[in-house]
Amino acid sequence: MNKKPGEVAFFKLLHAELKKATHFFDRAEQEFSIREERIREGMEIMKKPIMVSEKWSLLAKSLYRLYKDLLLLETFAIMTYCSFSKILKKHDKVTGYDTRIAFMANVVNKANFANYPSVLSMIQRCQTLYEKVSGHLIHEGKEGLYEDERLFINMVQRLNQQVMDAAESEGAETNRRPPKSTGMSLG
Repeated sequence: MNKKPGEVAFFKLLHAELKKATHFFDRAEQEFSIREERIREGMEIMKKPIMVSEKWSLLAKSLYRLYKDLLLLETFAIMTYCSFSKILKKHDKVTGYDTRIAFMANVVNKANFANYPSVLSMIQRCQTLYEKVSGHLIHEGKEGLYEDERLFINMVQRLNQQVMDAAESEGAETNRRPPKSTGMSLG
């Protein structure tokens, strides 16, 4: 690749966008980790005999919101990864260069949104916690999630899986498959 001013500007802009995406993902991951810890602390408090009506319902709502936000963060990761791949594919098609595979391997694949085991672990822990809270709700004769909440979670999971399936061929071309969804669901 030549160091033409347009190419330099393009890759500077691409690096700036990558920096924004990694910063956002990092901050969101930190926030969700704090929220998860608070929910776990709340779970321990709820196990003690306290007189608060709707205590398990409140905890279930907090878990739902965290779980939903984690799934949306996973969607952000998948979409961002695929976006960089598509942008570079278009760049290479227009310029005739072959930069996509190297940039994906050397830059994008090293970004925090390309590999996020802590987010996937939080998603799994939320699922496990929700099953426990759901047991308490059933014992109290209440429902866990409303239908619209279940539908939303299922829709996000299907969207993530569809994007992953569609991107599989893209990942094969870059010698890396984009991040994989857990496929878990609440309710």
